[in-house]
Amino acid sequence: MKTKRLSSLVSLLALVVLVLALTGTTTTTTRTQSEQAQKTRLCQGERTWSWPSASSLRLSPFTLASAAETETETETEAKGETFTFQAEVSRLLDIIINSLYSNKDIFLRELISNASDALDKIRLLSLKKVSSLDTGKDLEVRITFDKEKKVLSIRDTGIGMTKDDLMSNLGTIAKSGTSAFIDTVAKGGDMNLIGQFGVGFYSAFLAADKVQVVSKHNDDPKQHVWESTADGNFAIYEDADAEGDAKLDRGTQINLFIKEEAEEYLDQNVLGKLVSQHSQF
Repeated sequence: MKTKRLSSLVSLLALVVLVLALTGTTTTTTRTQSEQAQKTRLCQGERTWSWPSASSLRLSPFTLASAAETETETETEAKGETFTFQAEVSRLLDIIINSLYSNKDIFLRELISNASDALDKIRLLSLKKVSSLDTGKDLEVRITFDKEKKVLSIRDTGIGMTKDDLMSNLGTIAKSGTSAFIDTVAKGGDMNLIGQFGVGFYSAFLAADKVQVVSKHNDDPKQHVWESTADGNFAIYEDADAEGDAKLDRGTQINLFIKEEAEEYLDQNVLGKLVSQHSQF
């Protein structure tokens, strides 16, 4: 009788061990699948937005903070080389500056979209060249504002631009859609379509009378600044004195010196609603 009981107990223990082993395998497989799904979502650029209860508004990968939390260097005087805008770009800027278009919100939509594109470019590049992210693995956009200096800054850790990129992309070479957009507006077209013509960056001058673009690319050992007041010229210079938070490891920071009539864009509640609206893509 004791032998039969012992045999039954051994069989029961063996069954329990088998069940535990199978459960462990299932758990491990589920965990592995979950981890793989997270990696896949990262590669595909899936984003999840969240709103905390903290006083500063944060989104992932977007962050909105006040100047008290993030110090931004914006008072560098223009120096270095000065260039003249390509004729069509100058015409475009004249249209934007003199525009009576009431919906200036589109500038934030366009700059957020550009920042997101920069993140996508470095993400895709990293799939071929892993070392591309050695200068920073966190892919994010951070928005800060300073009510006293009337400066709104949009910073991304994307692919960044070299000095040559700044020169060709922001002034000396007109985009293929520049003329088409000018013709569209001249015929009464909606300014809201500016992004569809590849010239959305220039909408920044709807809300700012001066724009600085600070950028650092992995292929360029130096950080450079593009600066313009849309007066027909722009300057590019090396940002050799940048240090601390003003020094970029990689990416771009756009500093907008906000016009007096556009100071609502220095309000956290206004920015929060706009960031929420225009980050859903």
